[in-house]
Amino acid sequence: MPTDGVAAEGRGSTEGRAGRRAARRYRRLTIIVVASLAALGGVLGAANTLQGPRLTSAEINGQGAVGRPGQRLVLHANQPIAHVDASQVTVTPSVPFTATTSGSDLTLTLDGMLDYETDYTVTVTAKSLYSGAAASLDYSFTTPDVSVYTLIRDTGSVAGDEPDRVVRESLSSDSPGDEVFTAPRIQEYAVSGSKLAAIVLDDQNKTSLVVRDLSTGADTAVATGVETGSMRYLKSSGASGLFGFTVTGESAPDGSTSPTTLFVYDPSSGGATAREVKGFDGAQLPAVAWAFVQGTTSAVIQDYDQQLFLIDVTTDSVPSPLGRHAEVHGFIPGTAQLVVSDLQDFTRIDLQAAKTEAFDSLTAQADPSYYPGKRLYLGDQGDYVQEFDVPDSEHQYSTSALMLIDESGTRQIYRPDAGTRIRNICLSPNGRVAAVETFAEDKQNDKYPNVPSYLPMTTTFIDLSSLEATKSVDGWMPDWCQ
Repeated sequence: MPTDGVAAEGRGSTEGRAGRRAARRYRRLTIIVVASLAALGGVLGAANTLQGPRLTSAEINGQGAVGRPGQRLVLHANQPIAHVDASQVTVTPSVPFTATTSGSDLTLTLDGMLDYETDYTVTVTAKSLYSGAAASLDYSFTTPDVSVYTLIRDTGSVAGDEPDRVVRESLSSDSPGDEVFTAPRIQEYAVSGSKLAAIVLDDQNKTSLVVRDLSTGADTAVATGVETGSMRYLKSSGASGLFGFTVTGESAPDGSTSPTTLFVYDPSSGGATAREVKGFDGAQLPAVAWAFVQGTTSAVIQDYDQQLFLIDVTTDSVPSPLGRHAEVHGFIPGTAQLVVSDLQDFTRIDLQAAKTEAFDSLTAQADPSYYPGKRLYLGDQGDYVQEFDVPDSEHQYSTSALMLIDESGTRQIYRPDAGTRIRNICLSPNGRVAAVETFAEDKQNDKYPNVPSYLPMTTTFIDLSSLEATKSVDGWMPDWCQ
């Protein structure tokens, strides 16, 4: 009787049962592994939550933080965090800010501008939104350095041995500066980004404007269409990249002279002709003094009657009157707030909010014999730096002092050596550093016709946070003053 088929069937049944048992073992093992991983993930997730939030990344525009207020530092955590109050945040060195929490992000909006080339540390006591577990979010960053420019004149004569030159240096570094522009005689200059504009003099004292691209070295001679008249008061607009300057009026056959007017040149236009800024109905708009609203295409112009106007210099817009004021003290750094005065009454004109209000300026408590000079406002609380002429025993104003006036009182923050005087002061764009031009009593006048100065000149930079002189360089007319 044959048995092969039965044997084969038995073997098949045995192998089938073994396969099914192996499959069941595999499924059980798979279930156990998946369950174990799920449990482990839950444990790790719970442990992660119980550990509190951790910082995963951060974002800040360092260049913007030293140049404009209102910049943001965003801290990203690895899990949603509970509301963070400003008292839970420490910024060193101290800087005012507001804190906003959204999901796993904490945003610090900086109310002011930061110092150049400075290490900042941010420490946040944060809590998990779900478990309440606390942890510290720590972040450090360094703000960028800034370049400073000065003008070094030779002898003031056409036959001088060396040309005048504009030199660029680092504010924080001690490395030597580099010459970025030279000409036989440079009257004044201004810098905006990678462009430098200079008013130069020929051997007949006639002025002309040259704009150099600092990245390529290419020069553009800028025309105005005005045959006579001298260029003066060259300034840059900052981020908007414009240059402006005044041209004195042309003489008519009857002996009369047309008004001094403002011209503006835009290097990005591709042209080589400056645009005259006109007033109502296209009439000439006299410009005795003027200044850009930094970072914009607008300017404030003061006419012969001390009337102030705000105007967009790139269009044919109608000037907006800002009132008549005797003295213009300039803008509070980083703002569109213009400080003006009439005798002892100070006014703040907020161009952005279109609002004018009395400005309670602090009073300097200086020696009554000190003669007050130029003042520069630092903030909207009325604090400022001011230059004073200091008399000697014969009451000759032969020396100077720089004072800081704030809520702490009046403090002398810089005084040049005996026999040296302050010629001019100006502020860095962020208002954190003062540039002080000085010259010695035995100076030599360079005899330039429009913007004379002295030889030699020195510029010293004062850190208004530490109240220390951080750097001195040859030359004068730092680009911040332009």
